[in-house]
Amino acid sequence: MNSDKSNQDIGEDMFNKLANMAKLSFSEQERANIKKSIPQILSAFEEMSAVNTDNVEPLIANVLSTQQLRDDVVKDKSNLSKIAEFSPHFNEEGYFIVPIIVD
Repeated sequence: MNSDKSNQDIGEDMFNKLANMAKLSFSEQERANIKKSIPQILSAFEEMSAVNTDNVEPLIANVLSTQQLRDDVVKDKSNLSKIAEFSPHFNEEGYFIVPIIVD
């Protein structure tokens, strides 16, 4: 669990490179706190890497059930007049009129 890798401190250049790639910025206090935590984080990854997962199926989703979908049908058209009151771009057939954005 405590190998040489997890006890190594990453250098300032590597820290800056990782922060830049992740588009993160830190105060000096945050940097110090994060750098102190890095050996523990690396140790946790090493511990996980030691687990034998040869016969374990990959988990694609954490929910094994399927989503129940409903039919997309209009149930009540009585609100069309109320909707039309609030939308200046609503025609008699019940459609919203929108500007063309792609020619």
